[in-house]
Amino acid sequence: MSRPREQTKLIRQDRGPRNQIVRDRPVATFTEQEVRGAGQSVSTTVVIIGGAECRFTCAMCDLWQNTIPSATPPGAVPAQIRHAVKAVSDSDLSGPAGSSARWIKLYNGSNFFDPRAVPPTDLPSIADLVSPFERVIVENHPRLTTAAIPDFRDRCSGRLELAMGLECVHPDILPRLNKQMSLADFSSACRRLHSWGIDTRAFVLFGLPWLSPR
Repeated sequence: MSRPREQTKLIRQDRGPRNQIVRDRPVATFTEQEVRGAGQSVSTTVVIIGGAECRFTCAMCDLWQNTIPSATPPGAVPAQIRHAVKAVSDSDLSGPAGSSARWIKLYNGSNFFDPRAVPPTDLPSIADLVSPFERVIVENHPRLTTAAIPDFRDRCSGRLELAMGLECVHPDILPRLNKQMSLADFSSACRRLHSWGIDTRAFVLFGLPWLSPR
């Protein structure tokens, strides 16, 4: 058995029960301020989507708690986004309908371009739902950088940005996180995304137990 498979088995054995999620309702919806250049910020709607669990089983991730063990049902993700955008707009927290939010984050505890997590047949509907926003931010694993991404970019009215978990650059510690990727994988994904005119951001972990704070 390979080391990643052994790590995955151990990680899953230590887990507790999942939270119950509702197919057509997001796990959470809120707004926050995102940095958009020196001294500037923009109101951003954040939608936490419930759906299939990430295939990679990273050691430091707890997002599996709001996932399901099966594939995401077709239509569930658009229904959740539709509900979230309406709820934010109706509450006047901020949103594209008569308020200030211009960006939207769609985070799903998995990978946006994993067909098991977000059915490809749902992508056109999702692009329509986020069309009022200037920027659409989704999360994805570097190894899932596929042709589906520029296709979705072409469907979106706003600028597409991918958030990816780099976590750390230490060559000995990164494998311990069970990310199942290398720094070369991350760099390759960034180069490919940038060549498609897609922005990127990296998630980085601080205070890892194997690293000295110095």
